[in-house]
Amino acid sequence: MANRKKKPAPRAMRSITNVKRSDKPDDSLVTPRVVARMLKVDLKVVRNHIEAGAPVGTDGSINLFHYTAWLIREIAGGDG
Repeated sequence: MANRKKKPAPRAMRSITNVKRSDKPDDSLVTPRVVARMLKVDLKVVRNHIEAGAPVGTDGSINLFHYTAWLIREIAGGDG
């Protein structure tokens, strides 16, 4: 039993499991200016959100998923 070879992963899984996380750029990280353009609002609106507590990275980037979740919590009343 110790000599049994492990079956290779299915072809589709190999392509996913062989990619290192750091090899792919994170498309969900954008600048406040890009967020403003995407939302079609003035950059001041996004800056006001950041001042109000919207999550930003140490480099000033915004993760779109975290920002969206923050916006939803704010709209819902802040307790989420």
